[in-house]
Amino acid sequence: MSPVGTLGSLVAGLLISAFYAMGPVYANRIGLDIGQVSNFMASAIIAAMIMAWPVGRLCDRFDRYRVMIVTALVAAGCSLAAAFIGGMSAWALVLFVGLYMGISATLYPIAVAISNDLMDSHQITAASTALLLSYGIGSCIGPVVSAAAMELMGPAGLFISNAVILGLLMLFMAVGPGRRMHPSVDEQEDYYMTTPEVALAMADLDPRNPDFEEHPAEIAEEEENRKEPAPHGSR
Repeated sequence: MSPVGTLGSLVAGLLISAFYAMGPVYANRIGLDIGQVSNFMASAIIAAMIMAWPVGRLCDRFDRYRVMIVTALVAAGCSLAAAFIGGMSAWALVLFVGLYMGISATLYPIAVAISNDLMDSHQITAASTALLLSYGIGSCIGPVVSAAAMELMGPAGLFISNAVILGLLMLFMAVGPGRRMHPSVDEQEDYYMTTPEVALAMADLDPRNPDFEEHPAEIAEEEENRKEPAPHGSR
């Protein structure tokens, strides 16, 4: 099991749950009105959908380990920018929060891809379960950590604490054992965008999984395609 994949899943769960639990509290504390709070929260959802494709392309073309480090670095920078902009400009805040959450939402699928690169086909479902457990633990911790940080540092503590957590993830990736375990770009498996909600279903649908079963309609279509076309003019 990849240590980076496990830690990345935990951090992803922590960051996302912290934002969705404490983001509205943060917005209220800095004085945003209802419309601005709506834009603030919507920016995270829209950005997460937009960022999935470009990050997926990068994961197919480059070393995923380095992609994850750069992703964490950019997310940490956007988180700090959001912390210091605060209530000075609502639109700038929405921009940086959208970038921060959009990039942070890709950490889990990158962690899954890094883990799958090290797994044999019969280990995929078990690995998905372990990563989901790690994500769930992070989801439980996130709101508690961010609430404590906001109590200590004020509303900006939400984003400052998240930036610190991302920094610890980058530190672990820089000095930990994961780099030596990770395969080269040519040996990486294909990247599939996934979310915690569909992770186990994706594992069941993965053809590398020994328990994978083709749908009868797909089998019939393959058999039909194998049939030789009848000679021209035959009856």
